[in-house]
Amino acid sequence: MTEETKLYIDGTNEPYVVLGKDEHDVITNPSHYKGSQGIEAIEVHKNFLTEEELRGYYKGNTLKYLLRERNKNGLEDLKKARKHLDWLIELEEKND
Repeated sequence: MTEETKLYIDGTNEPYVVLGKDEHDVITNPSHYKGSQGIEAIEVHKNFLTEEELRGYYKGNTLKYLLRERNKNGLEDLKKARKHLDWLIELEEKND
């Protein structure tokens, strides 16, 4: 492994976040949402939800993280809201 790990989101060639080798990214790659096979929960959602259900999932989570940020995780929750909003925007751009 190199000095830094690049995390690629949704098959793009651009890194969303660049981490040092010992850092853990709770925004785009939370280990607590991976099953025993290393599959992230978001990938399961993308695979099994309809497009309309997925839109609602992204919108609901964006709202959830925005509403709780002051009382729970602050900046971390704002970044999570942004990630879900990014996914929603990507879904919309795919359909244009």
